[in-house]
This record gives sequence, structure tokens and C-alpha cells, in this order.
Amino acid sequence: MKRLLLVFVLCLIIMSLLNAQQWTSYPLLVAGGDSTVKLISKSVEYFSNGQVWVQAARTTWDGNMYVYRSTDDGATWSRILVLSNSALSTPGLSNLAVRDNDIAIVGTFSGEIYRTTNSGDNWTKVMDAYDLSLGWINSVKFMTPDTAIAMGDADIFGTFMGLSTDAGATWTRFTNLPDSSKRAEWFAGYSTYGQAIDVYLKTAWVPQYYGANKRPFMLRTTNAGVSWEEWPLVLPGTSDGTNYAYDYRLHAISFKDDSIGFAVIRQVTSSSTTSGYAIKTIDGGKTWSDTINMVPGSHADAKVMAIKAIRGTNTVIATGFGTDGTRAWKSTDLGVTWTSMNAPLIDANADFRNFAFLSATRGFAVGNMHIAKYSLATGVAEQPATVPQGYALHQNYPNPFNPTTMLSYQLGKAGHVSLTVFDLLGRVVSTVVDGYQSAGTYQVPFNGAHLASGMYFYSLKSGEFTSIKSFVLVK
Repeated sequence: MKRLLLVFVLCLIIMSLLNAQQWTSYPLLVAGGDSTVKLISKSVEYFSNGQVWVQAARTTWDGNMYVYRSTDDGATWSRILVLSNSALSTPGLSNLAVRDNDIAIVGTFSGEIYRTTNSGDNWTKVMDAYDLSLGWINSVKFMTPDTAIAMGDADIFGTFMGLSTDAGATWTRFTNLPDSSKRAEWFAGYSTYGQAIDVYLKTAWVPQYYGANKRPFMLRTTNAGVSWEEWPLVLPGTSDGTNYAYDYRLHAISFKDDSIGFAVIRQVTSSSTTSGYAIKTIDGGKTWSDTINMVPGSHADAKVMAIKAIRGTNTVIATGFGTDGTRAWKSTDLGVTWTSMNAPLIDANADFRNFAFLSATRGFAVGNMHIAKYSLATGVAEQPATVPQGYALHQNYPNPFNPTTMLSYQLGKAGHVSLTVFDLLGRVVSTVVDGYQSAGTYQVPFNGAHLASGMYFYSLKSGEFTSIKSFVLVK
């Protein structure tokens, strides 16, 4: 009897854990308005204050390019018209990047960039099309509050790479890219899904390739575009580095830090049996692992379209589609093993082409015919995010620690954040955070494996706020 009772309790626990993983689909994105099963989207931004931006267009293309915005964690949405141009192919807008509550930029399939400074109420064209016949913007991305980069597909002068140093207000073309004599042969990383650029602090990775049968490569900067290096890529399936007709090239890309990253790859043939795999790098993107299959032996039901490492954790999330629609997978060991996230199925043609997760338990995914929110319940209903009142740096836990601990802090407003660790002599021994963050509450792991035992200090700086606390590493 006791054994039966134990089995029953275990079954209840398992069922409760499965039910805790919740997806909320949006049948209507605006009150009385657009049905998500008639929309196509490939770009989303999500912030800890509950702000969500989604780029989308109607599958029945009428030339209208929209951004959908929520300020309450997806409870309500507003539709924002950026521009109309029926001459463009759907979805018109190729990508979006959001700096804060007010400033956002979007790229178009005609090679232009538009910008808003008032939460989408008005949009201004800040960059003309760089080529009227061939170019389109594949990706736009903020590296710092003031620095943004953009990439476009090949034009008559080769791949477009643009730089803004005033938060997207004005743009110039990079003139310091390597190997300029071959640049006319470059093609940009594909952007039908995922994100073709990733940034980490001041480092950016930009996948590129030459024409057919030639080696793909990556452009990388570690100083926000002041200088670039070109890395010929070693990808799965390549042989002597010269015949690449049936080899893989990178598409969606994401880095956990400056070493560990993931990407979606597709063969040049675009065959349904050779597309939508994931791969991993541990050397910053120079070499890549063999293909990762989310469902061993069933690649037809596991086509990856986007993959991202959740920074500060060992969690990696991937989204895409299977034989009957949307799919999502999660790994908690940096891509070694994967489990299904039980994405909702609404239509066999639906997919998840991109996503934005604040943590392993909270995010939004978008795609063809589907926009959904994911939350992992913790026993109480999740409430809409609230902005903390003021700044705070909390004591780490555990303390003393060996070798990892958690650093927690809150930001009263968006801005540049610096979280550093230094020794008793004031020397910086680790930079934990150095970049722009939205207002919100954060937890960041710190690993002191490379340090000797002793007392250290950690300092948080953002705007005019500065706070310092001590902690002890005991090995």
C-alpha cells in the first residue's frame, strides 16, 4: 500500500512539473485586430520591465510593415505601422533592434533603416537604400547604448556593413573590413530566421560567405568595430577547404560569452534533409562541432530555425518546427542533451523563427502563424514585470564560496552597467558585466576558479550609482 501511495505521489509531482511549463499563444495580437495565424514574424525583443517588441507582417501581403509592442508582458498589444511599400516582398521589415523604451531601429528588405525615438509613434528613415536592386538589411543590433551595427546582403560593392555611433540616428559604411579586394564577392549570412549578427559586450560576430564552392568565413570585432578580423570557418562536412558546393554555412548565431557559441546551419543545396541543424563552438567561432540533432534519429521532426545561449547560465534554447508545426527545445548542459519544451501546435505550417528569453523560464517566441509566451511556473502565478524603485547591489550568495557564487542587483533605470571584481590592491581580476541593460532585477553567476583564495570586492556602477561589497573565496 505504501509503495502504491509513493508511486501515486511521484506521478502527481511529475504531472505538476510538466504542467508548470506553460505556453500562452496569442490568437489575436491587438484587440479586435490581427490574428497571429495570419502573420509572419522573425524578430522579437523582450525586456525585464515587461516591454516586448515584435516585427510582423500579414501573410496576405499588402505592403504594410508593422511592429507590435506590449508594455505589460504581453497582456495587451498595440500595432504600429512603420511604413507601407507594396513593391517590397513580405514581410518588408527584415529585423529590429531596441535600445530602450523609446529608441528602436528596423531594417527593410529594400536596404533602408528606420528609427523611432518615441516608442514607435513616429519613424524616420535614417539610412537610404545602399543598393536599389540587390541590397536588403539582414540584421541590426545594438552593441552599446550608442553603437549599433547593421549588415546587408551583397550589393554591387559587396556585403554591406554599417556603423552608427549615435544610437542609430546616422550611419556610415565600414571601410576597415579585411580583404577588401575580395569584398565584391561576399554574401551576407542568411536572415530568413534567427539572427545573423550576435554581440557580447564589444565583441560582434558576423557570418559571411563567398559564392558557391568557396569557403565561408566570419567577421569578428572585439572593439565595437574599430578593427575587424576575418576567420575562414571550419564547418562539419568540409573536406579540403576548396569544394564547398554541398557543405554547411552559418545562419542564426548566438554566443554565451566570447568563447562558447551556437549556430544554425544549412547546406548550400537547401535540401529539406540537410537544413536546420545546430552546431557549437568553444573557441569563439573558429571551429565548429558536428551537427546537433534535438531529436536523435528524427531530424524531420526537429528543424532548428533559431538557437540562443542564455547568458550567465548553462541553458541553451532552440526553436523551429517539426512535422506538425512549432517546436522548441531546451538544454541545461550547454547543448549536450536536449528536452522538448512542449511548444503549442496550432497548424502544420506554423513555426518559431526567432525568440527572446530573459532567463531559462521566461521568454517570447515568434514565427510563421504563431507568437507565444513561455513561462515556467514556480507555484504562484507570474505577475507582469515591475521596474525596481532605485538601484541596489545585494550581498552575494553563498559567501564564502568555492568557486561559484551569485551576484544580484537591481537597476532603477536603463543604462550602461559595469559589474567588476577586484582584489585587495584594487586590480580588476574579472569583468562580469560591461554593457547596456534595461531597468530590472538581475542575477549573474561568478566563477572564481582562476583566482587564489582570499577576500575580493565586487563593484556595481550604472549612471551616478556606485556600490561595493566584499566576498571571500575559500578553496
